[in-house]
Formats: sequence, structure tokens, C-alpha cells
Amino acid sequence: MPLYLILALSAAFCYSLNAVWLKIASKYAVRERNLLIFYSYLIGVSFLPIIALLTKIQNPLSGVVPLFLFSLAYFLGNYFVTTVLFRYDISVLHPFFHFQTIFSVSFAFIFLGEKFPLSTYFWILLIIVGGFLVGLDEKFRPKAIVSKNFLIFLIGIFFYAFSDIFAKKTMEFINFYNLKFWSSIILPIIGLSLISSMGENIKISKSQIMLVLISGFFGFAAHLFLFNAFSYNITLSQPLAMFGSLFTLLISASLSRIKPKFLEHHTPKVYFLRGLGIILMLSAAMMISRI
Repeated sequence: MPLYLILALSAAFCYSLNAVWLKIASKYAVRERNLLIFYSYLIGVSFLPIIALLTKIQNPLSGVVPLFLFSLAYFLGNYFVTTVLFRYDISVLHPFFHFQTIFSVSFAFIFLGEKFPLSTYFWILLIIVGGFLVGLDEKFRPKAIVSKNFLIFLIGIFFYAFSDIFAKKTMEFINFYNLKFWSSIILPIIGLSLISSMGENIKISKSQIMLVLISGFFGFAAHLFLFNAFSYNITLSQPLAMFGSLFTLLISASLSRIKPKFLEHHTPKVYFLRGLGIILMLSAAMMISRI
């Protein structure tokens, strides 16, 4: 088995655990959006020494403009997506990230001049169909995808996709690890804007911060696995990392059977439709990545 396959799937599993634990943190611990975002960034700073051990820290000044714009776009994406984290099941929210592929393709065409064949539009349509299936409820109503929350989510992944453009520009000057290192310093600084008016409400307990820390650890591990996978095969590693949405569904469905009130609870029919939608979205994303 190719090493990049193991690394990319490990990244997918860690992304899944990151999403599940973040949902648990939002449900049981840090129920205020701005605090959850800020402390997620603040915890990211604790992982900087590990990055410093893995790579030589480069001077970011030559690429400081795209680095800052990447961090700002990522921050805005995170703000809108975290808003709906409190309102969506994680087995719905995580698969919806596949819609970012649509924005990424569009931005690559508009800003980077990349050309795509007509078949790309078929795969984009398949992502939309998959999203429709993921958003169905027990009565076959597409409540999740036909709502104000979905519009907020789309705004979020619009900014995430936009951040990808600046990430590529930044990596003309520094490598993957340095992008993660310096953005992890910039993001908490930007995040201060969210809590500057909260006063005493900024305080959270050790048990609350622990849940955010666990989520942050899995997110950090996912990045390390994915960056290593990129060093072997970037074309296939990216779509393989998207399998995290399928892992999230399996975890959510399993917990639903064991502990219905802990995370979420739906009928097997709903989870089957969500699984079918995820498979369609994954297939389409992988085909687009190979074009």
C-alpha cells in the first residue's frame, strides 16, 4: 500500500475526530461561538514548537501579504461555519464541506487561469445532488440545504476556498509547515476582535478547554498527516483526505445507536441517504481532482 494513501486516510480520520470533538465541545462545553473560535486558535499556538522541530522556520516577510490574506479569509470562513456548527448535525455539516470543491474550481479558473473540461460541470452537479441527499430528514424534506443556515455555511466555505488561493500564493515563498506556523500566530491576533467586548465572559473552565484541546490536537495531527502525504502525491492525497466526512457519518451513526441523546439521533434510513450522498460527493471530488 502506498505511503501517501496511509497518510491521507490517517488525515481523513483525524479530521473526522476533530469535527466530532468540536461538535461535542460546542454542545456541552463552550456554547458561545466567539469563545469557541478564539480558544481554538489560542490552543493552536501550543503546537508551534512541534512544527519548529519538524522544519526550519522561514522568514515570512517576502510573502507576508498573501499570508495575511490567507489568515483573514480563513478566519472569516471559520466564523461563518462555526455559526452553523451549533445548528447542524455534524453528520450533515462535515459532508457539506465538499461544496468547497465547487468554489475552489471556480476560483482556480477565475484567479489562477486554470482550464477545466466540460465533464467538470457534471461532477459539480453530482456534488449538489449528493448535498441534497445529505440534507434530507426523516420526512424526505431537504431542510438542511434549503435554509438560511445553509446560506451562512456557503458564505463560510466561500471564504475557505478563497483562502486556498492565498495559500497557494503564500507557498511560493514558504512551505506547508511554515504556512501553518505563521498563520497559527496571526489567527489568534485576528480572533481578539471577537472577544474584545466580552469582558469577564472570556473565562472558561479547565474541563471546557480540554474538549477544545482534544479537537485541536486531532486537527493539528490531520494537517501533519496531510502535509506529509502531499510530499508524496498531492493530486490524490487531497481527495482522499475528504473521506473524513464518511468517517464522521460512521461515528455519528454508531453513537446514535449506542447513546442516542449524546450527539445526534436519526433513523437508519436517514443515515443511509446521507451515506449515499457522501459517496456521490466523494466520487465527484476525486474525479475533479484527477482532471
